[in-house]
Amino acid sequence: MQNTNALPTLDQVQILSFPIHQVAQRNLMVMETAAKSPQPAPSHLPYAPRRIFTVEAKRDHEIGGGHAHYECQQILIPMVGEIEVICRAPASHPTEAAANPPSHMPPSLIPPLLMAEKKFRLVNPNQALYIPPGVWGEQIYQNAGDLLLVLCDLIYDENDYIRNWQNYLRWINAHCDQTAKPHENNW
Repeated sequence: MQNTNALPTLDQVQILSFPIHQVAQRNLMVMETAAKSPQPAPSHLPYAPRRIFTVEAKRDHEIGGGHAHYECQQILIPMVGEIEVICRAPASHPTEAAANPPSHMPPSLIPPLLMAEKKFRLVNPNQALYIPPGVWGEQIYQNAGDLLLVLCDLIYDENDYIRNWQNYLRWINAHCDQTAKPHENNW
């Protein structure tokens, strides 16, 4: 698991590639982790998944995600269709707060670091997106029937979710202030 005391950045979000082997006119995609392997093996996954689930879009341009995790790492794999993933986190280099923040945003919600955004287009099951803890993620499913497979390093825990953007900015501010991790329910 990553250091959850460190401020997350988009530099930590990575595209992962899995090998495809042609076997009897079919493609076989392999995902392995070296964790607890009795013999040396290539490691395609940065951790052994403890929770696996799928999300299927019911209509075109459906939006999913819209949250971050305090501790959970995720790997997003597009099994069917095209899925755009938008990740947001503090910029990777220290800066001052924006000189002219949006007028509707209270000063307490303006992070000391500027927020950065990066978009990823997932279309092949042999390419996945690794999202570390603390990175805000949204998915846009281009068509009904698009299917996303998600591999998590932790079992489900509702207290690990930051589901509100303002609470996420408060959490980022708390990181910058070197204060203890707040829980969303305490806001």
